Amino acid sequence: MRRWYDDEDLPVSAVRTFDLYPWHSERVTAAFKPDPAIIQDFIWGPIQELGGPPVFAFGKAWLDLLPKLGLEVVDRLGKGGRDYGSRVPSRSVLLLRGPTGGLVVAEKHSGSAGPPAADEVERLKEEVAAHPPSPSAA
Repeated sequence: MRRWYDDEDLPVSAVRTFDLYPWHSERVTAAFKPDPAIIQDFIWGPIQELGGPPVFAFGKAWLDLLPKLGLEVVDRLGKGGRDYGSRVPSRSVLLLRGPTGGLVVAEKHSGSAGPPAADEVERLKEEVAAHPPSPSAA
C-alpha cells in the first residue's frame, strides 16, 4: 500500500485485511466452497462500508475462486492476458468487478512473496484507473 499511495510513512493501521481461508495451512485439505451469502454479509458488505481503493487478493487460489463467487472479470493482465509491462514473466493479474461495484485486483506469480517494483505498481495503477468503480460502489 505504501507503493500504491507513494507514501513510505503510511502506517500499517491504514490497511484492512480480510482473511477468508488459511491458504497456507497444511492441515486444511478440503476444497474451499464458501456460501456466497456469507461472503456477501461478512466480506463484501464490510468492504463496501469502508470504501476507498480497490481490494487486493494475492495468490493463485483467488484467481480461481473469485469468478466462481460471481465476480465479473473485466480484464486479464500479464501471463494469460494482455501485456502491461510486468518484469515478472509468471505474474498474472485479474481485474474483477465486485458485487458492490468496486474493483478487485487478484494477482499471482511464482517466486517470492514480495510486492511488485515501484514502476510496476505505477503501471498497475494506470490499468486499475481504466476501470473505475461502477455507480453502485460505496
